[in-house]
Amino acid sequence: MPVTTRAKTKSHMLSKKMANKEQKAEEQSAEPLRCRLLELPPELRNRIYHFAAEAEFESDGRVPPVITRSRQEPTAATAHSPSGRTFVGLAQSCKQIRSEYRVLWLRGSSIRIKLEDVQSYVTTFYPKAEDYCNAPKLLLISWDHENNGCDEDVLFDITLLLRIRAFCPSNVIQFVCRRLVEYDLPDVDCFECGHNITCTCRAECDHEDTIEEVMFDVHVDYHYMMVLNELLANSNGTWLKSLRNDAKTRYMKIECTADTESQHLTVYIRFCVGRAPAIITKRAMHKGAIRYLQSMGLLGMHTSKAVDFVVGEAIGKFTRHAQGCGVLVPSYNQIEIAGTTKMPSDSLGVMSSTP
Repeated sequence: MPVTTRAKTKSHMLSKKMANKEQKAEEQSAEPLRCRLLELPPELRNRIYHFAAEAEFESDGRVPPVITRSRQEPTAATAHSPSGRTFVGLAQSCKQIRSEYRVLWLRGSSIRIKLEDVQSYVTTFYPKAEDYCNAPKLLLISWDHENNGCDEDVLFDITLLLRIRAFCPSNVIQFVCRRLVEYDLPDVDCFECGHNITCTCRAECDHEDTIEEVMFDVHVDYHYMMVLNELLANSNGTWLKSLRNDAKTRYMKIECTADTESQHLTVYIRFCVGRAPAIITKRAMHKGAIRYLQSMGLLGMHTSKAVDFVVGEAIGKFTRHAQGCGVLVPSYNQIEIAGTTKMPSDSLGVMSSTP
């Protein structure tokens, strides 16, 4: 059947309409995307950034989920926890918003990470020492000495945490017990009903008394963290200034060992060769170390009975690792000072030259 003129016209108009739509779509796709936020006055943008604030957390209350580089399944306690990184996408959206909002977001953040991830976290978000002033207002170190291989012979480094705290004295940096904040309690049977406190059965007993006692026992096992947290919270002006200076020179290293049986902490403050403070001399190292610790506000802390300090300087010699892995361990001239020391006394320290 022959095609009518009307049908031809209708088909032509439809084809032309489709072609116009395609052309318009191509033109729109070629145009750069507009960000309406950037077209607002700076005052309004700042107001919007003010509302884009992360959730509030506390070290002794609701804590943020742990951030880790490795994949792990969320625990029952953290599966439904509010995120502490809700607006991280906004901080990464574009160059201008990043420059305006990222600093505000970093300062207002609450972060919980593992100690082994501190180095990578800091180098990622705070690559330079001057960036430390933008540290999160709450930085929690999720600590589990059973999984961290912590014992009295294993050193763990807290230098970077102390440097960050020195640039932001009002911020909170603390160690928290992972078991307590994630409610990961030992499998214990209830004293009253006999059911396991972690079971999901519909027992009428809420196991409250047993859970309280178990949590108290866990708290006692991690009591030495109070010493760590008091050390991190030290606001002595001379101490903070020395840490800020060391953030650039990197002459000082601060490490700890923890005896989980006696709940005693040993803090090692050691310097590179020839970089120890002038007050610490080889001839009068004991008295000099005491004066140094006193000037830094480290002696006489509330937890002084549970801490000793080892102050030393590298001697330029090394000990090869016992396992034959090629690692060279520096040796030090060092002296141990009890945390309760008040006046110089030769009987309170023992000189040594050890790794």
